[in-house]
Amino acid sequence: MRETKPIDATVISVTQINAGEAINVIPDSCVMKGTVRTFSTGALDTIENGMRRICNQLPPAFNAHADFEFIRNYPPTINHATEAMFAADVAAEVVGESMVQRAVEPTMGAEDFAYMLLEKPGAYIFLGNGDVDGLHRARVTALDRARCTTPVTTLMTISFRSVRRSGSYWQSVT
Repeated sequence: MRETKPIDATVISVTQINAGEAINVIPDSCVMKGTVRTFSTGALDTIENGMRRICNQLPPAFNAHADFEFIRNYPPTINHATEAMFAADVAAEVVGESMVQRAVEPTMGAEDFAYMLLEKPGAYIFLGNGDVDGLHRARVTALDRARCTTPVTTLMTISFRSVRRSGSYWQSVT
């Protein structure tokens, strides 16, 4: 039976498996760790419930047991449409429409900013910084100042226009 809708993207990554220290001894325990990424809290609930069910029901079939802990570090990062469009429009004024990618595929990155988006309307945006190997890779190096000028100008302009649009600095931060 399918656990999630086919259009609800979910990713389960097992990133650590630790068991035993010798090649000829069956270990007493095994610890598995990883991450779950989704685009909705409903899909995350479904995955957590399914994993819990498997950990409760499967081990007894092998005369074993499992301890299951599901830690929700970050909720899905979900932009608000109005704020995302506003940021894209302002960016287009700063760098030109041809430099703004409006139809971007969603990513499953875990971000602190997701918590802010749960409380207030906003948009998590990507600002270009030239050709790089990607985030969270060993070869990523510090950016030089010249590369930072345009992204910083774009972000500052979006911020200033957002404050002006809200009518008050204090309204925009509270």
